[in-house]
Amino acid sequence: KENLSDTELKYVKGKPASPLSVSAEFADGETESDITYQWYKNTEKSTENGEVIEGADRGSYTPPTDEIGTTYYYVIASCEGLSATSKIATVTVQEPSLKVLTNLGDAEIKYIVGKQANALTFDAEYTGVTDDEVEYTWYKSTEKSTENGEVIDGATENSFTPKTEKIGTVYYYATASCEGITVTSNITTV
Repeated sequence: KENLSDTELKYVKGKPASPLSVSAEFADGETESDITYQWYKNTEKSTENGEVIEGADRGSYTPPTDEIGTTYYYVIASCEGLSATSKIATVTVQEPSLKVLTNLGDAEIKYIVGKQANALTFDAEYTGVTDDEVEYTWYKSTEKSTENGEVIDGATENSFTPKTEKIGTVYYYATASCEGITVTSNITTV
């Protein structure tokens, strides 16, 4: 009745996975309680030579997420000497990551003193164990470097509009952080 999906399921190491579920029905009207299930795991996308998962003998099974890598799962439903094998579910467990979605341009932007500047945008996406928000910090510097920049007070969003009150060149960059992972933007010259 209900089979596993062919779609790859991706999880972050340590974050709970959703259960894999199947339900079987045999044509001669056997009830669900007459059907037995056995789950298997494999290192290849195959129902041959899979390893029996001890204690996984119900219609659903929640794969562990404590090890990095890809594992293939399937289940065999049996009743009165007959058996049916499910499709194969692919489960990939990966490390937490912080990915840059929108980076700063590294070209020089020129403004007239006092004219409103356009906002600079640096956006990152965290994939990890918690649902914590990405924290942003913007910096300015007199040198084109991401070392020793001065933190801009209150600039904690994914965008920042530089000031144009003074003549001169300022270099801007930002960092995005979450769960101990930090990525740094390109440097924009204003």
